[in-house]
Amino acid sequence: MINEQEIFSKIHLMPENLKSEILDYVDFLFKKYSLNQDPKHIFSSVENIDNKKIFGSLKGFVKYMSDDFDEPLEDFKEYM
Repeated sequence: MINEQEIFSKIHLMPENLKSEILDYVDFLFKKYSLNQDPKHIFSSVENIDNKKIFGSLKGFVKYMSDDFDEPLEDFKEYM
């Protein structure tokens, strides 16, 4: 079992910039596991996580793709 008091005491000793990174990571975990940020629902949601892939979950993630993305690479011309 994870000792929350130990986690809090270690975080308390960290500089502010690391605390900010921890907060960012916690927000990432909430989004990754679709957790409700209401503390009553956190633990019930975590127990039911089975890492399902959801179609379209990365929509908008790629910001740029070159126009010749699907073109054959020069390095593989001799194999084609």
